[in-house]
Amino acid sequence: MDRKPAGDVFGLLRIGRDGLYVNTEIGKTTVSNQAVSELQPEPCNHHTASSNQCLNVDLWHRRLGHVNAYQVSQTAKMTRGMYCDDHHDHQPFNYCLACDIAKALRWTPRNKRKRASRAGFIHVDTFKVNPPGIRGERWGMIATDDRHRMRWAYTFTRKGMASELLGQLISKIRIQYGIRVYAIQMDGGSELYGGSLKNLEYTHSVKIIKTTPYTPEFNGVAERSNRIIFDKVRATMESERIPIELWPLVLKDMVRKTNVTATRAIDGLTPMESFLNEALPGQDNKPDLSGERICGSQVTIHIPQERRLRSHKFGPRGEAGIYLCMEGSQIYTCWVQGSEPLHPLHFGTK
Repeated sequence: MDRKPAGDVFGLLRIGRDGLYVNTEIGKTTVSNQAVSELQPEPCNHHTASSNQCLNVDLWHRRLGHVNAYQVSQTAKMTRGMYCDDHHDHQPFNYCLACDIAKALRWTPRNKRKRASRAGFIHVDTFKVNPPGIRGERWGMIATDDRHRMRWAYTFTRKGMASELLGQLISKIRIQYGIRVYAIQMDGGSELYGGSLKNLEYTHSVKIIKTTPYTPEFNGVAERSNRIIFDKVRATMESERIPIELWPLVLKDMVRKTNVTATRAIDGLTPMESFLNEALPGQDNKPDLSGERICGSQVTIHIPQERRLRSHKFGPRGEAGIYLCMEGSQIYTCWVQGSEPLHPLHFGTK
């Protein structure tokens, strides 16, 4: 700060790197954007308005709050004072690191992925559910075959059980269907990590593929499979007023129903038929839905004589419950409200 001999105070304040100066005097303030010799102008693009005028796009890109070059050009046409009085040979403006960092967006791949040519490529995703299930289940896992969209679901009380159940699934597919699971894909934040996963990889000779954490787009088959099942579970429990703690059994039934429902993903076949056509070729693998029932529907369960007191001659011979899921084609799992402890009952049907 300097002082004039007459006693007036004036100051010189530099703002930014663009040569903008504010000259302040007592009683008035003037602003000048004349170029200053000691400041080096930054490289920027120029849109020539005339032979003696140009537009510093980089400078006005920052002055206007990091807008794009098109907005800078259009604003210059609709306003005054943005063009330079003299022509400058500015460098092209095509990149701003600050904009790249501040305006970063998630990139979603749109190219169609190649499906596996045979069964054995499994997509796995685990999830946590609150409130706990009827047996204390807090975790769930859905496995989906990439080729046939066949699904398997498991519920468990501790997340450490996921690797053990996945090993059981691999053995089940190999023993029952003669199909070897050769690859398993899971998200980067999966609960399956740790020593148990490495042991699973060595024991069953399975290739483990881990996608990038927090990027569900790269685990799309598992994420889409989860959405299909979860939507059915929510809709069924809402429609039939099923108690929330029964979600593990409803989840199991929705996975079974999805496996016997035709889908465009496999040319109109059901996942079960498509999967069995590879595992058991030459047989009639069409699912039989003649015994299908509505999950949550009211049922009357016969009480076996062994569970009735002989002295209760006029006691009920049945009890009311709700159907939850199905085992095979002739065995139903039902739940009787108020039973102690709460447990599903199995019975056959004609």
